[in-house]
Amino acid sequence: MFVTEEERETAGNTTVKYHGKWPLRRAFRIEGCGNDMELDYSSAAIVIGFSLIVSILKAFSIKSEATRVMVAAPLIAFVTNHILYLKCYQFDYDLNMKACAMMGVAKVLISGVWARISNHPFEWKIWVVTIGEGLIILFQIYDFPPYKGFLDAHAISHAIVVPVSYIWWSFIHDDSEYRTKTLMRKAK
Repeated sequence: MFVTEEERETAGNTTVKYHGKWPLRRAFRIEGCGNDMELDYSSAAIVIGFSLIVSILKAFSIKSEATRVMVAAPLIAFVTNHILYLKCYQFDYDLNMKACAMMGVAKVLISGVWARISNHPFEWKIWVVTIGEGLIILFQIYDFPPYKGFLDAHAISHAIVVPVSYIWWSFIHDDSEYRTKTLMRKAK
């Protein structure tokens, strides 16, 4: 594909716009409705906000239900107001990026500090996830144009998401087994 593009450029032709990000959109004539972009950004804010809540509860080992509510309520209110502002008042891409980046950086920092001080047996998985999430945030913020019409920062961030998600869920599984065994030993 790169050779073909270089040949087209030397011949004076424009580059071909590849519609391969989501090829099935064209195949099934799903061009997207007006709300798909808003839904994408809103769901990203919800996922990042929820992961921030979970990382705070895990890092500080919050067990009391009242304390969990006191930690989660302001963050849920922030994310809800943010989404309502984007949906009902004015859709502002830069504001959404700043809010998501702020929550993402806070989550990465909390997870990194927790991984450092916890001495967890699967600490390496947390470090891989933390570094991967940091790279995802970096590529989302510092977007660059496609290299030779093929690979841009957004595509790289999506490529990083796949292994990071797998390792994250692997950590959750291993951590739940580890915590269950620890609690069973304490109960005996």
